[in-house]
Amino acid sequence: LMFKKAVENNVLSKMPYFSPLKIVNQVRHSYYNEELNLINRKLDSEFKRTEEKFYLHMKDYVNLIRSAGFRPGIEPLKVKNFQCQFVLNRKTNQKDILAITLFNTKTKPKHRLFCHPFFAKNIYPEILSRNPQPSPEDYLLFPHSDENRRKIYQKISKIFTRISKELNLYYRGGTTRPLYSIRHTFAKNNYVANAPLSVIAKQMNTSEKMLHSAYLDDDDILLSEEYNKMYSKKNAH
Repeated sequence: LMFKKAVENNVLSKMPYFSPLKIVNQVRHSYYNEELNLINRKLDSEFKRTEEKFYLHMKDYVNLIRSAGFRPGIEPLKVKNFQCQFVLNRKTNQKDILAITLFNTKTKPKHRLFCHPFFAKNIYPEILSRNPQPSPEDYLLFPHSDENRRKIYQKISKIFTRISKELNLYYRGGTTRPLYSIRHTFAKNNYVANAPLSVIAKQMNTSEKMLHSAYLDDDDILLSEEYNKMYSKKNAH
């Protein structure tokens, strides 16, 4: 209204253009674990077909972001070896918790998260094996690439979309499932496993309110979980 009056009063020659605001909390459906496994197998086959190691490193990227509360993007690509360490698990009395320290995240200067036990035991050693003589300053993912980290991410995102479409996985529930949807998978998997919302939110470096509104709403699996919690056998009648 203010700009319209300015044009009418000849203060401005024409109405200024403002690009539309990005949609906040756009509904994204998560991937099922079985679907991500299919994508991993496709990446393996792409490597065998082309002998391009990029596909193996990309598989490492996918496995990393599905195992911990990362924001998919360049955040995981900036992780260096010195930021990863095994810490003592007070329950098992073993150093079996793989912790990763992130710096200058979207919400805070320092954030610490931990990885899924399967990733720590099976996938992490495989990632390290791709860089036989690592230095603490080497990147964990794509350690030998001189390419800009943002360009690497753009390439990952583009290939992920292509493969997801080829496997008929990209479209679901009237929306698309880009790479970022894996963050929704992480939230859903831990919610279904009865992890406290406060812990999930902390690991994802977000708030409980944002967790529920942006990552856990509008999913049939979660609806089923909540239904069965409300109407358990003891109060179904």
